[in-house]
Amino acid sequence: MTNSDCPNYAKTIQPLITQTQAAYNVYRSFTGTDEYGSFFAYAFRSQPSDTPLYMWYVLVDHALRKRIENSILKARIEESSSIVIEEYTHSLDKPTRRLEDIILTECFPNSVNGVLTQTKHPLDYRTAFLKLRELPRAHSYKKVQGLRGIYEYDGAYGVRIIYNNIREYLGSVPTPLDGYRLYDKRLKELKEQYPDDLNIQKRLFNYQSPKWDELVKREGNL
Repeated sequence: MTNSDCPNYAKTIQPLITQTQAAYNVYRSFTGTDEYGSFFAYAFRSQPSDTPLYMWYVLVDHALRKRIENSILKARIEESSSIVIEEYTHSLDKPTRRLEDIILTECFPNSVNGVLTQTKHPLDYRTAFLKLRELPRAHSYKKVQGLRGIYEYDGAYGVRIIYNNIREYLGSVPTPLDGYRLYDKRLKELKEQYPDDLNIQKRLFNYQSPKWDELVKREGNL
């Protein structure tokens, strides 16, 4: 990535988008072609100018242009330094879907419980650079008794959290205690991100109830 201080340049991904292209198309999205094929470059122009990714571009397949061209997409950087891109409605300042979910629906219609992993640039969402991994189907999950958002499958533990109609998969961990901590970490981020959302603010952390030691005593070895 480059990050020019010149106000006439949008933030670009090189060599996919050259500074000349970005300058010519400043503050608007555009289509283009590089050595990997055609793309649609969506400019993050709907978020505050003081946010880290203001006026950067995210690349998607040209076929997705009609789906997202008039959408409101905003990007943010999580504590883990990963970039999250979410779609917002025009009437509510709350995210409705992640870009990954849109791509799964539009480009991988046969996926049942898929998760996408990027293999190239964190802002390049073209399907050529996305790896699809299917998680076990919902009926193969077994919820860990007493813990929020943690499910056992195939000898590992998956962690999820649901908020604002978004079902967010947080990852796979080797032990319930790791999942216990991962869920709480993400909930803490959400409480900080949405201070006025009562549903999120009322949500209990795992560490608040039950205490880990109390849970082990009650449920046995976890």
